[in-house]
Amino acid sequence: MEKEYLIECRAMTWREQCAFEDFRDKFIKENGENYSAIGRALVNYVLDNIYPKAPLEDMTAAEVMAVYHTTMQLTDTVREDEIKNFSRAIEQG
Repeated sequence: MEKEYLIECRAMTWREQCAFEDFRDKFIKENGENYSAIGRALVNYVLDNIYPKAPLEDMTAAEVMAVYHTTMQLTDTVREDEIKNFSRAIEQG
């Protein structure tokens, strides 16, 4: 029987995104055009740092990639309702 696991995907915070970009830039500088290594490193970075309890040994490659892509997509999504509410609170403050 396969183990079940649930990963709730989320956006990276600003600090997490900055750390990710620093890692990415350094890795690319050190590894040149080895695109496979770069891709694996970026995916592993996100899973290791954003979802440290993710059971990578039990996940398929497609599942890992889905978590990575969803995280990146959420990170690039603007939560307009929350920003509007935030700006109103500052105006009233």
